[in-house]
Amino acid sequence: MDKRHEANRIVKEKICSATIRLMGKKPFSAITVTDIVREAGVARVSYYRNFSCKQDVIRAHLAEVVERLVQHQKLQKSAGTYETILQCWKYFAEQKETLAAFCSGELSELLLDFLARINLHSGDSAGKAEENYYFTAYIGALYNTLRKWLSGGCRETPEEMAGIFYRIWSGSQIAQA
Repeated sequence: MDKRHEANRIVKEKICSATIRLMGKKPFSAITVTDIVREAGVARVSYYRNFSCKQDVIRAHLAEVVERLVQHQKLQKSAGTYETILQCWKYFAEQKETLAAFCSGELSELLLDFLARINLHSGDSAGKAEENYYFTAYIGALYNTLRKWLSGGCRETPEEMAGIFYRIWSGSQIAQA
């Protein structure tokens, strides 16, 4: 890897990390580019060489988070198995600060959109309509359960959450209306 490419990757990483840290302190809408470059310790020109707006920073970071989840868990090939659900919750626990920042307020829909794109990795086709709807429902359920867990302070362990989600998803435990 050439030195310029590596230096640019490090700058992008610093900008993304700084943005996430700032999101833990104040709403995304209140964060300025000046706040981000100051927190990241990079020049404004470096910011604009990589991103045109704050939303681009978030999109880049979310794409990386979702890609790591897909690569690590192979979610699109084994949705619904206990082992996959457990691996997802372990990953969510590792990333809880970042995910909490995205789930707070105006960025939660963006997180759902990126999670839903995992479905596109599974090869959408007209002949697999039921599989595609299954996966869409799975992502929606996982997303909403994740939001509930984050808003509750992440009190349950990944193992407890995997068990809860698996029992609900597999139909062993139906919520009473």
